[in-house]
Amino acid sequence: MSEQERTFPPKRFFLRLIDAPPIEREGEDPLAERKFFLVGSSNQFSKQLQNLLAQKKTKIVSFLDLSTIRSSEQLIRALPQEKLDGLIFLEPQLHEKTKHKQVTEYCFLLFKHLSFNPEPYILTVILSSACFGWKQPLTDPIIGSLTGLTKAFTREISPGIIKVLACSKPEYILTELYSGDGAVEVSYTPEGRRQILITQEAPPLEEHQLVEPLTIPRPTDLFIIAGGISRVNYELVRTIAERYHCKLALFDRVILPPNIRELATSNSKELDYYKEEMVLELQRQGKKTTPQNIDKFWSKILHAITIQQIMDELSALGSEVRYYSVDISNPLVMERTIERVTKDFGREISGIVYGMGLTESSSSIQEKTFEEFSRFYNDRVQGLDALLSNVLLEHLRFLFCFSSVAGRYGHGGHAACSASDDYLSKYCWQLHQRDIRAISFCWDKWLGVESTRPLLTKKPKTDQETVQKIKTWIEICFDELEAIQEPEIIIAYRLGKKLLSPLVAASINRKKFPLIGKIKRNFDGSIVSERILSQEKDCYLQDHHFNDEALFPGVMGLELFAELAKLAFPGKTIVRFENIEFRSAIRLKDEQIRTIKTQIDYAEHQSEVVLSSYIIRNGKKTQRLKHRFKATIVFGRPLPKSDRSPSLKRSPLIDQEFVYQILPHGPLFQVIKEVNSIDNEAIAIGQYNKNDHFSWKHEGFVISPLVIESGFQTMGLMDFIKNTRVGLPYKINQLIFHETKGKPYYIRGRKTADYQKGSQFTFEILTKRGDVLLEAIDYRTVEVDLGDVTSIVERIRSYQIQRLFQRPRKAWIEVVSLKLLQDKLKREPEYLETFLNAEELATLDSLTKKKEREQWLARVFAMKRALRVMLSTANMREFQVDYDARGPYYLKKGKKIYLIVVEENGYYVVGAGFKRKIGLTLKNQQQKHLPVVDDLLSAEEKELILQQTEENMEELLLQVLVAKEAAVKAVTSEGTIDLSHARIVNYQPKNRIKLCINLSSLPKKVLNQLVKDKKITTDQPTITLVVTVAQNEDFLVGVSLLTADGFLRKIRSLLPI
Repeated sequence: MSEQERTFPPKRFFLRLIDAPPIEREGEDPLAERKFFLVGSSNQFSKQLQNLLAQKKTKIVSFLDLSTIRSSEQLIRALPQEKLDGLIFLEPQLHEKTKHKQVTEYCFLLFKHLSFNPEPYILTVILSSACFGWKQPLTDPIIGSLTGLTKAFTREISPGIIKVLACSKPEYILTELYSGDGAVEVSYTPEGRRQILITQEAPPLEEHQLVEPLTIPRPTDLFIIAGGISRVNYELVRTIAERYHCKLALFDRVILPPNIRELATSNSKELDYYKEEMVLELQRQGKKTTPQNIDKFWSKILHAITIQQIMDELSALGSEVRYYSVDISNPLVMERTIERVTKDFGREISGIVYGMGLTESSSSIQEKTFEEFSRFYNDRVQGLDALLSNVLLEHLRFLFCFSSVAGRYGHGGHAACSASDDYLSKYCWQLHQRDIRAISFCWDKWLGVESTRPLLTKKPKTDQETVQKIKTWIEICFDELEAIQEPEIIIAYRLGKKLLSPLVAASINRKKFPLIGKIKRNFDGSIVSERILSQEKDCYLQDHHFNDEALFPGVMGLELFAELAKLAFPGKTIVRFENIEFRSAIRLKDEQIRTIKTQIDYAEHQSEVVLSSYIIRNGKKTQRLKHRFKATIVFGRPLPKSDRSPSLKRSPLIDQEFVYQILPHGPLFQVIKEVNSIDNEAIAIGQYNKNDHFSWKHEGFVISPLVIESGFQTMGLMDFIKNTRVGLPYKINQLIFHETKGKPYYIRGRKTADYQKGSQFTFEILTKRGDVLLEAIDYRTVEVDLGDVTSIVERIRSYQIQRLFQRPRKAWIEVVSLKLLQDKLKREPEYLETFLNAEELATLDSLTKKKEREQWLARVFAMKRALRVMLSTANMREFQVDYDARGPYYLKKGKKIYLIVVEENGYYVVGAGFKRKIGLTLKNQQQKHLPVVDDLLSAEEKELILQQTEENMEELLLQVLVAKEAAVKAVTSEGTIDLSHARIVNYQPKNRIKLCINLSSLPKKVLNQLVKDKKITTDQPTITLVVTVAQNEDFLVGVSLLTADGFLRKIRSLLPI
């Protein structure tokens, strides 16, 4: 027994009737040209069935009318000798005295002696629409023998379609033959609704759940304890006597010898003497005295001693106890015994505890003898029949039957046990319909306590573990005995493989369910699908690669989950996925074949679904089944949700071509048209007209899987740009679908958390109008290695800075990454000569310090790149940059192009403009600038800033620093004027700050240069500028442009990432 079973109490399971519409099966016709053998009664139903099969071109080998059969030998002689493709056993017309023989025993002989081809179709048909007695009208519990026996047969025969079917019309038999979902016990209502019974875990019984707790007054109630005095029965009966002090009638086959009281009180030496006397008596009678024969007779005496000891113990606990030696399977004997019991106790029987009885040896139906099957079956089934037919049911307060999971799920090798236990369950169903508290108590492994071995000592020695198991067992028994809410209850630590359908999986309609493959439904209502993945047949895998390996996309896993949900719950709508986990990727190498296995549980409002996989090589499974994806599907009605449409930048940050230089996806998964911006939010535009690339037709999902993929990719790009890492989907807390008629267009998302090897996001898919189609809450990624991606990241970040600048008229702004330039020169050293002339090369050689060389080279390269674009020329070596009082410039046909270069974190930003000097500044927000800012402010400026109460003060002061630097740089070169001379005049909307610079504060050579450039007049006291500032989580930027009249006409604030 596992550690879990030692630690935790067993669970309760109960049955539930659900609708399970037939599922169309693909493949060969199960009826055309197939050889079927029909057995049953000759009546209108069987004749209609034969006509329907003939229309389907089924070859009916013969029809056997069971009313003509008088013996098992005659039945065997009437069976066909050839191999069959199918058997249909129709419940015959019953006669009470011969029903067990005509139904169960004959069915057993059919299963034992008929030969079948591989994957046969075998149906045992109950002619009723009451779902085997689960509901009205009442049916004979003999059908339980058929269902249990058939379920045992499904566990033994090679995979096939083997079922028990309850229906009132022969048309439903054909429906079931053409459909397939793996359900073994199937019922059709008169209207044609297909229903099955499933096993579900039940909540523990609480006191408030008990229905009229069974409190028994000491003198009034009489219980029969039948089925032998085993360990299980002993523990239960002892507790009944201890709690209720009721009257007890014990039934067993053992005859108590006349001196039983003397034997029961004897010690071991005295028992040895009696044993010797028994041997002498056997010799006097001329019987064999072999050790085996001696043990056989002595064991009966020991059993009798045990019974007497138990009776003495029960009497001591306050119960009146009597013992009756009786063969309960003999109806005549039982009739006389029940009369005797009621007469002895002077009252009617008010309760029955029906024990386990004999033990069936394990052997297949083909190996089991007819006599062995009949002996065990009759002992269990006919014994209950005989009991209940002689008890006044109106006085019966309860029936408590010990059964096993063999009756519910079938047990290979134990056909008689499966048949009899399901008979007991179906009988309890019938009594439950008549408001009699009856329960079939189906145990699995009996908690490790031996259930059938007789007790040979009064107080058996047990270890602590067994004592605890018995205590748990007794508590559960009495919970169920006092409640009896269900006619059949299953008690087990775990059911495991017992819940798995033994039937062969059926291929289903690929047009409706292209990803599912083959399916079957288990006893708990779950549906399991299996499908082989290959790059040849699943073309979409060729467009979803990482590191030269095809990966099964996470969104295709969600699509598969949705298909299963549609199959299992055709009338329901998915409103969201919860607790999605992409535990490990499903990789396919070369022509490797991998099987994916998916299971969806049955639940009313939400279902668990798990996807696993294993590898097949040379036709054999080479890898253990490994869980890959899982999720919870929630059903309901999608609700509408509206939001604002995102504001777009004029030009995209990354176009589609650049996106898929980063992401290694093929055409099908290239679902992003552009990434418009990535600041605090990522904004992208999707492109979803790719359905023609699929090898299957998309159906049934609330939204195309490619739409979800676009959200995954956009968040991946955001993580890539901000954190230089690529992440695959790992977890999603919720994926919510909303009602809208619009088509997906925008993807909008933001990062909410960082982890050691991944990130967390929330994103939405919106229509053009801003209606929300889908939102993902707490979408987490896990980092994967794509190799060295530095150059790609630097390109994106450089482009981010550049695109944020709105280029002024007759001006240009260029951004150069020092890392990119270094990588370029490392790969192509000769590239240096493409932009440096001889004089500049000499200057470079004169610089001895590495950092000084890098900075000088980056500044020169950035300025020449800007000039090349402005002047539309490819030869950067021709450009000669000169300097005057206002800074660097390039002279072109007598006109100056002023240049300004700012650097931050290895990015060099150059502004170039004809006759106008652009003022730029770039600050890293992580650096501490505030003490410096405070020194640059006058009292009037501080008062003005304090009026901006709606702003964050720290952020506001940093804006002031940036504005002052940008204003000064638009006038002169850096460092030639104190920033305190640039005074704030006022704040304007959209982060625009108006500043005034007193010309008297400027150096004389700067003033002369401004007059010469016609930027000021000689009598002008001040120069006024407006600086636009902008920021994000990394940088804050200011931009100013000095015009001829001293005022900024075109400005732009830029905020690079």
